[in-house]
Amino acid sequence: MLGSKFLFASLAIGLVGVSALPSTPEQRGFQHCNTPRTRSQWCGNFKISTDSEEKWPSTGQIRKYDLVVSAWRLAPDGNETDVLMINGSIPGPTLYADWGDTFVINVFNNMTDNGTSMHWHGIIQANTTTMDGVNGVTECPIPPGATRQYKFVATQHGTTWYHSHYSGQYGEGVLGAMVINGPASANYDEDLGTMTLTDWFYDSIYMEELRAEEPNTAPPPGPSALINGSMHLETANIGKYFKTKPLRTNTTYRLRLINTAVDNGYHVTLDNHKLTVIAADFVPVKTRTVDWLFIGIGQRYDVVFTTGSTPGNFWFRAAVPDTSGTTDPSIPGLCGGNLLSQPGQESKIKAIFHYKGASTTGTPNTIQVSPAPTDCGENIDNFGTPNSNTPYLTKPVPRSQFAFNPSEELELNSTLGSTTNPDGRIINQWTINDSALTVDWQLPTLSYVRNGTSSQLTDSDHTHLNVYRMPEANKYYFWIIQNEFLVPHPIHLHGHDFFILGSGIGRFTADTTSRLNFENPMRRDVTMLPGNGYLVLAIYTNNPGAWLMHCHIAWHISMGLGVQFLERESELHTPEVTAALDTMQNNCVAWDRWYETTPFKKPDSGLRLANRPRPSTPLLKAKKLKV
Repeated sequence: MLGSKFLFASLAIGLVGVSALPSTPEQRGFQHCNTPRTRSQWCGNFKISTDSEEKWPSTGQIRKYDLVVSAWRLAPDGNETDVLMINGSIPGPTLYADWGDTFVINVFNNMTDNGTSMHWHGIIQANTTTMDGVNGVTECPIPPGATRQYKFVATQHGTTWYHSHYSGQYGEGVLGAMVINGPASANYDEDLGTMTLTDWFYDSIYMEELRAEEPNTAPPPGPSALINGSMHLETANIGKYFKTKPLRTNTTYRLRLINTAVDNGYHVTLDNHKLTVIAADFVPVKTRTVDWLFIGIGQRYDVVFTTGSTPGNFWFRAAVPDTSGTTDPSIPGLCGGNLLSQPGQESKIKAIFHYKGASTTGTPNTIQVSPAPTDCGENIDNFGTPNSNTPYLTKPVPRSQFAFNPSEELELNSTLGSTTNPDGRIINQWTINDSALTVDWQLPTLSYVRNGTSSQLTDSDHTHLNVYRMPEANKYYFWIIQNEFLVPHPIHLHGHDFFILGSGIGRFTADTTSRLNFENPMRRDVTMLPGNGYLVLAIYTNNPGAWLMHCHIAWHISMGLGVQFLERESELHTPEVTAALDTMQNNCVAWDRWYETTPFKKPDSGLRLANRPRPSTPLLKAKKLKV
C-alpha cells in the first residue's frame, strides 16, 4: 500500500480471538520490475548479482507508516492473556517497500508504564546508526505518550522483521514483518507473503525471565506457539489454525519464513512438498531443496515450493528439535522447549496450506513423511555440501589477513555463571570475557560519542558496556567466539552481515584454520554458535556506528550475553551525524523526564527482560548484573 498509514490513537475494542492474517501482501503502488520468468532482474541495471552493500537503486519513493504500541488483552490461541501489540494486532502490520525506497516510520508509545523502541532487524542502516532502534546503544527509549520517527533507506532486498528492543516486549507481541521487493535467485509465480513463527507464553515475559534466571533450573518451556499470530489448541479445541489463501495447482509460490521466537528454534516442513531455499536472512543463496529446514531465532528463509496437480489441504509443521534426551515435557532441550512440540510426539505447531477447490471444512489428513531432525544448528563446517547456504554473489575474504594468534586475536568466551542481585537473590548471568553486558537507558553509547567522552567506553569503570573498537575503515576484523557451555546460541549482528568463516565442536586452534572458508563464506546477520564449540566471523568495516552483537535468546541477552562494536568513530562527527545525535539527545531528555517519575526501573541488561509486572504482581526490586 503506497504511503500506507496504520494509526490507532487509542483502542476501545476488545477481541476474544485473533483470526488468521491475510497471506497475500497488498502490493498496489509498488514497482513490478520482473516477471515470473525473470525474477533475477530488477529495475534499471540492478539484478540478483548486484552487491547491495556497494550500490542500490535511488527511487526517491517514501514509504510512510505509523505504528502504535499498546497494552491489551487478546486470545491469539483461544486463551485470553495480557499482550502488547502494534496497531491492534499480533503480529503488527507488514511493512513493504521496493529496493531503494526510504522508510519513514513513526512509532507512538500508547502504553502508560513502559518505554519502548523499535529495531529493524537485519537492516544494515548504512550511515544511519541512530536509526537502529536499540535503547542504551543508539537511543534512549520512547517514553509513554511520545513518538519517535525512524527514517532509513532500504539498501537491501528480501525478508525481515521489526521488533521492540526494549526488554522483552517483542515476546509479548511488539513485532511485525518487513518485505523489501527486489530480485530473487529463483523464479516463482506468486509471492505468498510472510509467515512468522513464535513461542507464546501466558504469563508475562518478565515473570518467565525470573524463572529462567534461577540457578540450577531450565528455562520455562513455552506453553503455546503462534504462526502468523494464530494457533489452534487441539486438547482444548480453541483458537484457529493459520490458513493460507486458496492456492492454485501447478503453481510455484514464494514463502517468507521468519522465526520471531523468544527461546525456540524450529525445524519446518510442508507435507508432500519440497522447499527450495533462495535466501538466508537478506542474502540471496544458491538454491538447495530440503524436506525440513531449521530456522534459528531471528533468522529468515525465503523458500519457493510448487503445488501439485490435485487440490488438497496440507499441514505445515514446525517442531522444536528434540535434544533433551527425555520425554518429560517440562524439561526443554538445547534449542528451547514448547509444550506443543514434545519429545517423541508429533508437533502440534501447525498451519493449513489450502488449495483452491479443496474442502474448506475440517483439517488436513496428510502424514508427516519423515521425522523432524534433532539438531539445532547450521551445517557451516562444510560449506561445499548441498546443505550449506552458499551466497549467490561470491565475496571472498582475504586469507592473508587472518592470522590466529591468541595474544592478538580477540576471543569471546561465553560462559554461564551466577551473581547476587540487590535483593539478595542469586541469579544466572551470561558473560563474555568475564563481563556481562548491561547498558544505560539514560546514557546510550552514542551519547558518549556526541558528548566527546567516548574514551570512557573502554575504561575500567565501563567494562560492563562490553565495547570493542573497530577504528579502521574498509578492513576485515576477525572474531572468534568460543562457547564454554552446551547450549547453542543464535548470534545476531546489527549494522552488518558477518562473514561466517567456520564453526565446529570443541576449541578453535591454529590447526583448525585450514578448515575455514575464505573463498565464498556464508553471509547473514544471524548464525548459530554451536554448544561447546566455536564460531569464526569476519566483519568488514564499511558502516560507521555503534552496533550490538548478541545472543537472540531473550533470556540470554537479558542476562548479559552481548557486546558492542564502535566502528569508525572518527567519522561520527560529520554535520549530518551530529544533527542526528542532537535529535537523539532531545529524545533522551524526554525519556529522562518520564523515567524519574516511574517506579519501574531497569531490571536487567536493558535489552530484553520486560519490567512490566502484571497488575496483581508486587513490584520487584531492580537488579544490577555483576561485572
